[in-house]
Parts: sequence; C-alpha cells; structure tokens
Amino acid sequence: LGFGDVNTNTSADLTFYIKNTGNTDLNVSALNITGTDAALFSLVSPPSLPFVVTAGNSQQITVRFLPTTTGSKSASLSITND
Repeated sequence: LGFGDVNTNTSADLTFYIKNTGNTDLNVSALNITGTDAALFSLVSPPSLPFVVTAGNSQQITVRFLPTTTGSKSASLSITND
C-alpha cells in the first residue's frame, strides 16, 4: 500500500480486500505488521481471528499510518492462511 505524503502526527487510512477466488474456504489465522517502522502502522477494526473468507467473497482490511517523524517509512503486512 502506498500512503503517499502524510503529515507528521496525522493519520491516513487505506483499505484493501482479501479476495477468495477459489472454490473452497480461505482460513485466515493471522495478520501481522512487521518491519522497522511497524509501530507507525495499525489495523483499523480488524476482523476477529481466525476468520474465514468463503469462496467467491472478500474481507475488507483497513491499515492506518500515523507517522511521528518526517521521512520515508515502511513495514510489511503478512497474512497467514491455509
């Protein structure tokens, strides 16, 4: 996700979808933000874990970025599923 320019101490949210294009349930057991700047990113109202995305459906995930200093920041979001 690219947040672009975000002012210090101001939050920005971006949303994406975990889509299940398969024929069986997608079981998601973990959502983890890691990396040098991970503390600046958070999930907004994430679904309770574990959760299931049934075939042909999707689950909305919103990530919040709240920089506390200027400069480029990065982190990774990993999604653990079956």
